[in-house]
Amino acid sequence: MKMKRLLPLLTVTLLVSGCGKADVSNQKTESNETQEAAANAQDDVKTNELHKDDVVEGNGTFFVSVNDKVYFRKYDAETFSDASLNSEYTNLWRGGLTTEYSKKSEICAYDPKTKQVETIAEDDGCHEIYYLDGLFYLTKKEDDRFKTYTLNIDTKEVKPADNIQGAVLNVDAENGYIVTGYTNYDTDESYAYIYKDGEEVYSKTAKRCEYLGSSNGKVYIYQAESDGDDSTNFTFWELNPADKSEVCLGTINPEKETNDEFLINWQVEDFATNNDKIYVSFADYEGSGNFWNGGMCVEATAGAENSLSVLYDNSKMEEGNMYVDDSGKVSFVTYTPGSYTLSGYDKDARPHGDLVYYETVDDKKVIAKDFVDEQVEDGVFEQNIPDNAITRIGDSTYVALPNYVHDDINDIGWRFYYKVLRVRYLAIDGNGEVTVMDSVDTTNNFLQVEASYDKASNALEGKSVGNPAGEEETEERTGEYDYVYKLADDFEYVEDGKAKSKDDFAKYIGSDVKRFKLYFNDKGLVEKIEKV
Repeated sequence: MKMKRLLPLLTVTLLVSGCGKADVSNQKTESNETQEAAANAQDDVKTNELHKDDVVEGNGTFFVSVNDKVYFRKYDAETFSDASLNSEYTNLWRGGLTTEYSKKSEICAYDPKTKQVETIAEDDGCHEIYYLDGLFYLTKKEDDRFKTYTLNIDTKEVKPADNIQGAVLNVDAENGYIVTGYTNYDTDESYAYIYKDGEEVYSKTAKRCEYLGSSNGKVYIYQAESDGDDSTNFTFWELNPADKSEVCLGTINPEKETNDEFLINWQVEDFATNNDKIYVSFADYEGSGNFWNGGMCVEATAGAENSLSVLYDNSKMEEGNMYVDDSGKVSFVTYTPGSYTLSGYDKDARPHGDLVYYETVDDKKVIAKDFVDEQVEDGVFEQNIPDNAITRIGDSTYVALPNYVHDDINDIGWRFYYKVLRVRYLAIDGNGEVTVMDSVDTTNNFLQVEASYDKASNALEGKSVGNPAGEEETEERTGEYDYVYKLADDFEYVEDGKAKSKDDFAKYIGSDVKRFKLYFNDKGLVEKIEKV
């Protein structure tokens, strides 16, 4: 099964203390803080003991099951309103739905038996959810730095994890390890930390170092550093917190290894293990659209110094996700076991709408029939499965599914800009029944257009128009593409804040081009037209 793409080591603020005359009041405050920290640590120990035998599934994803409930973060409307291809906050890119901030979100618990959702805490965090022995370990962005905080599953108390530095990258529940990290971009130094029972058991510092993955109680990291010759050396380490040792598995320079002057933008793509073997695939992405241009795969032996070697060079690589079978054979496939897609994507240009799950590379099954409607031909509305926001728990599937539109006034060259209109949190049981756990409309959940009306086809035809995102004071733009906006049979027309009839709408627009705000339903049809 393909591992999810892992986040780089994240950023945290370094605090520097100055010298000066002792301040007794500060000493008292520090003493109180120390006592409070000790008391919090004791509380955590009690919680840990109570939850040693919890049954956990989906750890480190967007949906985590603990015993009989599924926990997820419901982002606020404003967070999703910042979603776009090129947003610094939330973006839709390479099949994912990711965010690096939120303003006032919530951690929710869903009960599959009653189908009820309970909000257990307010939350301004981001990234995946991790759980260990009664505590959720979560990441938040504060003053442009990522930090770790905890949420107690019993008391619902949220508090900073003062004993943990950086952001959570992995929880190894079997061995009780919490892996965190951050990068200080002022010095280019990166720090990997491993904690157990609230105490640091190992750390590693290196230039431009990133987390790779964890396996069999070991933690793997790598360093990507220029060799001074306009190419990059990748060095891989295995950290063993049990005996506080580390092993350098080796260094490789993909550009020099392939000796191809057109392959110059290498990055680590996938990580997998099988018995004592470690596998890492590289990909070269070129151009502003990050098109796959080449790849290679290396292997190393766990615990063996400088054991890194090339398994597949560029001449034998094809684009795909790395898959290692039980025998240790490495191949590259479109859909690895555990992957999801919409039926038709592996054959046709447009999806047929069924949600498909790959149990093995060759065997797939329909999880939900008619999961999404076929995209309206020539339509602006789209839905796709975010590969980083869908989780299989038992025989059920949980997904955060965005509705989004192409708003081409924000396109960058050929790169499309997508605006998120709504995100639905869905639970799909083993029988394919879909339950909407929650739904969040963004605060900017419409598309502004200039269009004419075709009464015969019950559709608007026109272009998007308006000011580019975040540039309200600039001159407005008109999109390059012509689109057909299909109308729902029972669409609502609103004029000056008042509901009007369809006849009012037809009379107003006539045969002219007029400006409207369009609101879409979950089938991609316009359910509300608002006069501008």
